[in-house]
Amino acid sequence: MVIPREGLLKVSILDISTGGLGFEIEGNHGNFKVGDTVAMRIYFNQETYFPFLVKINSVKEVLDEDHMVIRHGAGFASEN
Repeated sequence: MVIPREGLLKVSILDISTGGLGFEIEGNHGNFKVGDTVAMRIYFNQETYFPFLVKINSVKEVLDEDHMVIRHGAGFASEN
């Protein structure tokens, strides 16, 4: 995913289905808000990736092994 002023950001995908996905970001990178539309990419290798848009449906802060992560739930969105 691309973060303004930071560039590409690695996220951990927790779950993916036909309706959307769950992912988390390290807490020091902040979080998205419910309703935000975000551009994401899944990389197959350094040159090949699949771009898509998601709309954030849920956001939750979680303390995971002594560090904060932000978990997001998102549905797939169209470009229109």
